[in-house]
Amino acid sequence: MFEPSNHTLRADANAILEGYTAIGEFRAARPDRPTRRIARVWTRVLADDLVYSTAEVRSGAGAAGLQTQLWRRTDRGWQITPRT
Repeated sequence: MFEPSNHTLRADANAILEGYTAIGEFRAARPDRPTRRIARVWTRVLADDLVYSTAEVRSGAGAAGLQTQLWRRTDRGWQITPRT
């Protein structure tokens, strides 16, 4: 899902993680995946291989949040990328 780069970011209310390795370690250490659903999503095509998206998400308990991502089409398919 994340492009293997030292500059890829993942952020939430608790921390900002920088780098593919740090993000992978965080995801592997979670006891379970959070349950959430996408309430609404907005996308902007920046180029044929680059898309920006913002999603309004809801947790299993109903708490609202935002998820912002920049996606790039790579040789491995679409991945979250740190760069334009």
